[in-house]
Amino acid sequence: MGECQRGYAVLQVYPRGQGISSNYFSINSDKLSTKLALPEGDYYQGGYMDIIRMIGYIVTRPDIDSSRIAMVGTSQAGGISLAVTVLDSRIKAVVAHVPYLCNAGLTVTLPSSS
Repeated sequence: MGECQRGYAVLQVYPRGQGISSNYFSINSDKLSTKLALPEGDYYQGGYMDIIRMIGYIVTRPDIDSSRIAMVGTSQAGGISLAVTVLDSRIKAVVAHVPYLCNAGLTVTLPSSS
């Protein structure tokens, strides 16, 4: 049974330059290190703001209970979900499955999985 059939409203967002968002934003270099020193910020700063803007849209809808917003994501979306949850108090619950870019210090000490 799908989430919508259970009564949940779902807004799926593709990260910048991925999926259908690639029609509006192109990635021309490394997402992790490009533009870190520039005032307009890096890839993830913009990506976090994209999600916060989507939350702003969601809370304007009369058919959405804005006191019950949750985020769910895996890998890159899991890491983004955790970061945006910290930045936006309108998110009341988060599920981050194998979140990307979390505990990077530990990650570099693990033996190669290949």
